[in-house]
Amino acid sequence: MSERKAPRQTCTDHCAGCDAHFHSLAAFDAHLEVDEGGVVHNDPATVVYRLGKKAGSLKLQAWTSEGWCRLQKVGEEQHPVRIWQMEGPGWSGPSASLLKQGGV
Repeated sequence: MSERKAPRQTCTDHCAGCDAHFHSLAAFDAHLEVDEGGVVHNDPATVVYRLGKKAGSLKLQAWTSEGWCRLQKVGEEQHPVRIWQMEGPGWSGPSASLLKQGGV
């Protein structure tokens, strides 16, 4: 009987500006900030969202440090890469851009 391989953990979004890898568009959006100088690429390890007094805050967490990326260069794979996701298992809330705009 052949041994079953674990599924690959792959990034779904890649930031060309800072070379970070993400497992959701919300996590990708979370690391971006716009100010007078343009777009700022925040370190995913330091991102914290303030959702309001009652809702608390969200952070990004490393989903894996052994992930795979096929997005950066067509036809090439990168491994290992650290892939970031929103805090908490299976987080699937509104997009981070809505959170920043106070739309939630």
